[in-house]
Amino acid sequence: MEKEQEYEMSLFGKGKYVVSCENSQHPYQDIKQTGAAQGVNVYRLIAITVGLVCVIQAALNISLGFALYVKVNNKTLTQELNELLDSFGAGSACGLKSSLEEGRNWNITIHELKAKNQNLTEERDELKMKLMVLKSEHSAMTAANEELKRLNLEMKDTNNNLTQEKNDLKTQLKDLALQHTSLTEERDGLKTINSGISATNKNLTKEKEGLEKKLKDVELQHSSLKEENNELKMSNFRTEDEVKQLTEERTKLNIILNDVEAKCNILTVEKNELQRKLIDSASLHNSLTVKRDELKRTIAGLEMKSKVLMEERDTLERKLNTSVLQETSLTKAKDELKKTITVMEARSNILTAERDQMKESLKTCISQKNALITERDSLKRTNSATEEKSKSLTSENDNLTRRLNSCSSQQTSLGREKDELQTKLDVFDRYLKQNWIYFSGSFYYISTTEKSWQDSRIDCWGRGADLIIIGSKEENEFARKFQKRVWIGLSDRQIEGRWIWLDGSALRKSFWYPGEPNNDGDREDCAEMKFFNKENSWNDAPCTNKYFWICEKKTGV
Repeated sequence: MEKEQEYEMSLFGKGKYVVSCENSQHPYQDIKQTGAAQGVNVYRLIAITVGLVCVIQAALNISLGFALYVKVNNKTLTQELNELLDSFGAGSACGLKSSLEEGRNWNITIHELKAKNQNLTEERDELKMKLMVLKSEHSAMTAANEELKRLNLEMKDTNNNLTQEKNDLKTQLKDLALQHTSLTEERDGLKTINSGISATNKNLTKEKEGLEKKLKDVELQHSSLKEENNELKMSNFRTEDEVKQLTEERTKLNIILNDVEAKCNILTVEKNELQRKLIDSASLHNSLTVKRDELKRTIAGLEMKSKVLMEERDTLERKLNTSVLQETSLTKAKDELKKTITVMEARSNILTAERDQMKESLKTCISQKNALITERDSLKRTNSATEEKSKSLTSENDNLTRRLNSCSSQQTSLGREKDELQTKLDVFDRYLKQNWIYFSGSFYYISTTEKSWQDSRIDCWGRGADLIIIGSKEENEFARKFQKRVWIGLSDRQIEGRWIWLDGSALRKSFWYPGEPNNDGDREDCAEMKFFNKENSWNDAPCTNKYFWICEKKTGV
């Protein structure tokens, strides 16, 4: 298009389209010319007019698409052509020549207008495309804002639910505290009663022991009386003179004996009654002991529940604080988005006004060429600023999206970490209640009885573990600190001299006592920790010997 315009301008500069109008200041002078000259001029004018009409028609065909955008409140090129033709029909021959020159100027102007119109149309289309992009981005941001509002509402609902749950937990905690206080008072009362019963039991035991001693004394006296009676019977045969006296004494002794037997029977009855009372007291003591143990277990359970509730309350408070912070950040983001939307609407209005200005500028494109260039540059600057602001808004939106995704991922990871920590805590609690000891990723059980190597291993199997496998100096030091002679999971029972751990791994790092293993008596196939006061404490011993043992269970905690 620019080449065509330059070509036409060069033709116009060379004067190929210029028809001279001699003595143009005397319009009546051409009327005196001859008929042949007038005919030539008419033919020339008709030829030029036909050529001009063809050129204008071609220009109209080219600019037909552009005319659809500028036809409102503007004169079309066809109307301008009709006005031009009408102007050709009026006036003298000189007027026709001047009109022809104006037509040529119009031809050049049309090409210039087409080029400018095309440039402005392209710029307008670009602005429309950018406006559509901005509208789509505005729609996306509106959708994101709605999504953030929805998330905010969900967070508020969750917040309210958590607050309600926290209040419920606080109420339950108060009830549990009251129950705990009442149970503590009952436990103290039971302890007092138990102390009284224990004191009474001790007194009864002392009285029983005193009565048993008296009973033994009475039995001894009874035995001695029987012996004396026998002696008196023998002396009766020896001395007949003392028969009456001995008979009287025997009668007295029989009476005393009957009294003693009666007293013995009474003491026996009293002893039986005391034994019955003792048995009742023991059964009462046992029932009270059972109730006390149940109360202790109940109190321990309540304490654990209280701790769990306190932890849940702290967790809920942390979640509440997190929700408040998230709500604050979402509110700020919403306000920023509202401000951004307001700015975008203002910019959209500015772009609409600029588009209207461009339409108005198309009406006066010839007289306002410099103004159009200035406005185009202004539009370019405004467009650049709009693009930069749009990019900044896009980056802010991406940052908000990344932050939201980051918060979601952090929440998910925190949930996983919480579950893992809860699992580890449950494992710790379960094993610690079973008197296991944790060290370096494993739990260890130290026996309180002595068994053979194989029986020790069977006991470990019953606990879901096996004998300890020592793989480091620290683990060896850990096993030594219990100051016991213990079995470890090392033996050469399969191949003599080839010591293998119970998991099938070969012995690489050992802590044998100097001179060990020596397989004394050709029957020492199992390893024990004997000299626990020294670092090199291992010894080989017969597997049937009975020692303490250490079970190990690897948990990966």
